[in-house]
Amino acid sequence: MPSRDIEMVKGPSAERKCSQNATIMSQQQLSARTATYSRKTNETDIEVSLTLDSDPTSSSQHIEISTGIGFLDHMYHTLAKHGGMSLQLKCKGDLWIDDHHTAD
Repeated sequence: MPSRDIEMVKGPSAERKCSQNATIMSQQQLSARTATYSRKTNETDIEVSLTLDSDPTSSSQHIEISTGIGFLDHMYHTLAKHGGMSLQLKCKGDLWIDDHHTAD
């Protein structure tokens, strides 16, 4: 029966694989990348909470958007869902004047 030797892979593709594995390991060891921000002006009152590392296929992803502008809500929801982020965004703006302050 012939012996089976393990072949060592050398070269750029092997280095890339090692680098990718190290990146994945280091990302798992990092704490969650989150931010919370609130701001109140004469035109808007905004509260945002963002978590970048949420799994879109699990219940850990939480998306709640309320801006008063339907299309803007839809776009933020789509960005968070497909970007694998959790996003809570509440914005009260002077929509009776114009929606540009809220959209900004």
